[in-house]
Amino acid sequence: MATTDPSSRLREYFSRLKRKRSLTLRVFEIFSLFILTMAAVLTFLFLHYQVERVREDLETKGRTVAAMLAGSARVGVFAENIDLLNDVANVVMNQKEVLSVSIYSSDGRELLKRVSPAVNGMIPAGSAEFIEQVVLDQAQTNEEMLYFGTQPVKSEKIVIGQVKVVLDSSMVARGAGSVVARNFIIAAIFFIIGTLYLAFSLKRTLGPLSQLTEEVRLLGEGKETGKISVSSEDEIGRLATAFNDMAENLKKREEETATLAARLRHAGKMEAVGTLARGIAHDFNNILATVQASLYIMEKKIDKENLLYNQVLRMNNSIARAKELIQSLLAFSRGQTVLLAPVEINRFIERMGPTIRGLTGDEISYSAVLWKGPLVVNADILQLQRVIINLVANARDAMPDGGALSLRAERAAVAEGRGAARPGVYAVIAVTDSGDGIPADIIERIFEPFFTTKAVGQGMGLGLSIVYGIIEQHMGFITAVSVPAGGAEFRIYLPLSDTDDEIIREESEGRTDGESSDN
Repeated sequence: MATTDPSSRLREYFSRLKRKRSLTLRVFEIFSLFILTMAAVLTFLFLHYQVERVREDLETKGRTVAAMLAGSARVGVFAENIDLLNDVANVVMNQKEVLSVSIYSSDGRELLKRVSPAVNGMIPAGSAEFIEQVVLDQAQTNEEMLYFGTQPVKSEKIVIGQVKVVLDSSMVARGAGSVVARNFIIAAIFFIIGTLYLAFSLKRTLGPLSQLTEEVRLLGEGKETGKISVSSEDEIGRLATAFNDMAENLKKREEETATLAARLRHAGKMEAVGTLARGIAHDFNNILATVQASLYIMEKKIDKENLLYNQVLRMNNSIARAKELIQSLLAFSRGQTVLLAPVEINRFIERMGPTIRGLTGDEISYSAVLWKGPLVVNADILQLQRVIINLVANARDAMPDGGALSLRAERAAVAEGRGAARPGVYAVIAVTDSGDGIPADIIERIFEPFFTTKAVGQGMGLGLSIVYGIIEQHMGFITAVSVPAGGAEFRIYLPLSDTDDEIIREESEGRTDGESSDN
């Protein structure tokens, strides 16, 4: 079994630890190293300056004290008077830094030596010694020369002894220690303040970056991401803003993709059911044609007084209803021929007013809101009338106790990316009621064929499917919006025509008048 080198394991551990270090830790390490380096450099420079200054002060004081002692001890040294020398030495020994005082005669004899009790007779090594000669000046003073009337003579100085003053040099070390301690305290204060400021700055600066990292991870896993708060306009702030925009665009695209997929699934389902319905309608229509021909012969052969004649009439009525069902199936499956012609929506809504009032009755109030300008579309007016009648009938059934119904004409621009709708300008017919609304769990299924919420025998579930198929044949689309207990609104979008408005208005009026007379 192979053994691992301990040094290799240690290097691997530190390498792994280095890789795991966060950006915050690295910035903190750099900041700490900077503070420590600056503190060390400043401490060294200030310590050097302070030590030199303390040494200069000690030397100046030592020379001053030695010169003062030499001047004061001249008489005592000249007379070798110990009492006088003691008085002078006591004055000097009162100085805090003075460790000992020695006075010598000119021939080197020690006349007096005083040692501070603090050193217990042992002078510390490295203490500073200052020696000054005791000089006797034989020159006459100005008063003597004036009294004796003599001329000034050259001064003659005679060395009659010397003094030695020993000062405590530990004050240099104490000064250096105080400098180090003071600088350490200052560095510690700056380090604490800097660390707090750095932590606050890093949290404010790198907080969005950490959140961005987490959101990118969630985005990579396909999970829902939140919006990153942006508190700055630097690179990280701009990066967070760009991520928010990207996440929002991706969310919109996902929603659009889901909507488009739902529309495609619905379109595929409608196409399949429509193909089936179209085939059934054609076959059923052929069967009805044969039955209707036979009934026609029977009607001609049977006398009207015969009891079977009424049965033939009832069968003819049933065949008529069956044909209506076939027409509905063909409209739903888009197998019916569409005759497109210019239709002006405002005038179309006005012409539909009497028909709508006849459908709704007196318990439902009806109102129409027209657009301020012409709205011309290419449409089969009979199919369009069928759509409106179907929606109005549904609105009437949703308001059994009465309510309000309105038709509103609008102009709307549809942008690219709205489901399966083509971008462009559309004329909108909004049918709004004040009924109970459509429950949210079924609003997505209301355009499916044979889906109905009515009781058995009250509806086949083809009404809205037929509406959906007719609108798609006109290259438009329809939407449903419902507020529970607040009513529902169906919005029909039809592409606007680019035909000349005057020609369209004339053709629309003539076609509408002609077709309305057939109803």
